[in-house]
Amino acid sequence: MNKIEFENAILNYLEDALSAAERQEFEAALESDSSLQVLFDDYQMVMGLENSLSQEVEVPHPSFSTKVLNSIDSDACFLKRKIMEAVRNTRALAFAASTACLVLCVSLVYQNQYASKNTQTSNDK
Repeated sequence: MNKIEFENAILNYLEDALSAAERQEFEAALESDSSLQVLFDDYQMVMGLENSLSQEVEVPHPSFSTKVLNSIDSDACFLKRKIMEAVRNTRALAFAASTACLVLCVSLVYQNQYASKNTQTSNDK
């Protein structure tokens, strides 16, 4: 087994994923080459550190939840304010649009009445 094959097999060996023949070949390579033994030991050390770090539990600061909740409350007030501003602006826009429609309708009605009076006066002459 060469060094590259050995490096590829280390994790499988540690996870007991090698067949019996592959395991024997790995162990024979490990016994016959001291540089592979050093590499294997280093890899085991890294795996051990990784396992110990993964078991550590981070405890948040006691005021963490209070700060988060205050932040959520202030964000909620901010969002509520923005929504109310949007509703207010929409109401103003809706009022302006309905006023414009009313003026347009009144203008069209008067224009039609004026046009029909002019047509009648022209016909009477």
